[in-house]
Amino acid sequence: MKRNMKLIKEMLESIESTPTGSMWIFKHFKAKVEYMPEEVDIHYNILKNAGFINADGKSYLTWSGYEILESIRRKEEKSPE
Repeated sequence: MKRNMKLIKEMLESIESTPTGSMWIFKHFKAKVEYMPEEVDIHYNILKNAGFINADGKSYLTWSGYEILESIRRKEEKSPE
């Protein structure tokens, strides 16, 4: 399976938009998106293992997670589709 940057961006943005103190519900995200559940699972683990999210009961972005999300956004702004 190839890394899917669109999915990664959607996951990071979903976690980022979760109000502070609220729990980001992984299963709700999986139910809403257009991806296969297995693909979402793999990418969630990639994000967690890379240190972009902390998943200790409540998922939230780490400093590195915010940095990679901003990097993805900047690349999208520079490259018109």
